[in-house]
Amino acid sequence: MRPNGILIDAIEYEYTKSITEDTENILTSDSTSVSIVTGYSENNNKITRFSYSLSDEIVSKLKYSNLVLFRYYAGPSMLTVKLKNRNLSKLKN
Repeated sequence: MRPNGILIDAIEYEYTKSITEDTENILTSDSTSVSIVTGYSENNNKITRFSYSLSDEIVSKLKYSNLVLFRYYAGPSMLTVKLKNRNLSKLKN
């Protein structure tokens, strides 16, 4: 373990992609309805999961915490994940 952080044991990546059609119903001259495709929407999701081995000291501190923050750095960017209430309860169990 580094002095100011926790080492990540494993990283898992999951990529999902979904494409949906945008449609619209058009009324024709003989009063029938026809569905036409007006476009497509594409959604891409990237999920990253981290696994940690926590020391007994850290686990003990987590049990009595009301708020836990995990901060991740990727180049100049950072992401802070805040665990409290129900999500922190899951971590404690």
